[in-house]
Amino acid sequence: MNKKNPLILFVLTIPIYTSSISAAPVFSKKPPKIMEGAVIFKEYCSVCHGEKGDGKSRAQGGLTPKPKNFTAPVTISELSRSRMIFSVSYGRPNTAMSGWKRRLGQENIGRVVDYIRSTFMKLNVVENPETVPAIATQNLEDTIIKDDKIDPDFLKKPLPYQLDGKIKWGQIFYEDNCAECHGLKGDGNGPRSSFIFPKPRDYNHPASKQKYNRPILFDIIVKGSHRSEMAAWNKVLTYQEIGHISEYIFQAFINPDHSKKMDE
Repeated sequence: MNKKNPLILFVLTIPIYTSSISAAPVFSKKPPKIMEGAVIFKEYCSVCHGEKGDGKSRAQGGLTPKPKNFTAPVTISELSRSRMIFSVSYGRPNTAMSGWKRRLGQENIGRVVDYIRSTFMKLNVVENPETVPAIATQNLEDTIIKDDKIDPDFLKKPLPYQLDGKIKWGQIFYEDNCAECHGLKGDGNGPRSSFIFPKPRDYNHPASKQKYNRPILFDIIVKGSHRSEMAAWNKVLTYQEIGHISEYIFQAFINPDHSKKMDE
C-alpha cells in the first residue's frame, strides 16, 4: 500500500512539460485585426520589403531606390503611422511603391501598417487605432490625415499672408524658374531631371494630388526641401511671385478641376 504508483507519478509530471511546450507564440498576443495585417503583408508587401520587413527581397536588386527597411533605426524614427498610411494609400513618387487604396481599402491598410509597426518596428499599437487622433509631427502627411481620413477642407486652404495668386503670372514664373526640373507638364521630367536624385517632384502623381495644397506648395518653394536639390527661393523671388507660382501649380497640376479658370 505504501508503494508509489509509477503511472500516477508520470501523469503528475505532464503539466510541467506541456506548459512550456504549448506556450503561445509572442505574435498571437497581438490584436486580431493586426494579425490580419500579417496576411496582407505576406501577400502584397513581402515581395519587395522582404518577409522580415528589412527590404531584403527577391525584387530588391531591380528597384531604385531600394525598398524601405522597416527595421532600420532611422526608418523607425522618421515614419509616423499617418505617413505610412498615406504612403500605402497613394504610393511614393519616383519609387516602385504604388498606391493600394482602391485595392485594399482603408481598414486593411490600417491593419497592415499596424502589423509592420508592431512586428518589424517594434512599436506599440492599439486594437482600434481609428479612434485615436493622429499625433501631430513634422510630416506633411500628418497635416492631411485626421483619424486615418483625408481632411476634406485640406485643398480649400488659401495662400498665406492673404496673398492673391494669379495663374497667368504664375505660369510665367514657373516656366522661367521651375520647368527646368519639374517639366512644363509638372511631371518631374524637365531637361535637368535626368541629373537629379532624388527626382524632381511629379505633381501629377496621386500622392502629390493628395499631399499638396496652396500653403504647403508656398512653404516648400520658400524654404526648399531637405535632402533634395529643391532650393529655397525666398532670396530670389518675392512672396507674391511665389504665391503666383503656387497658385499656378495648384490649378494646373494638383487640382485642375478647381472652380477657377486657367485663363484668369
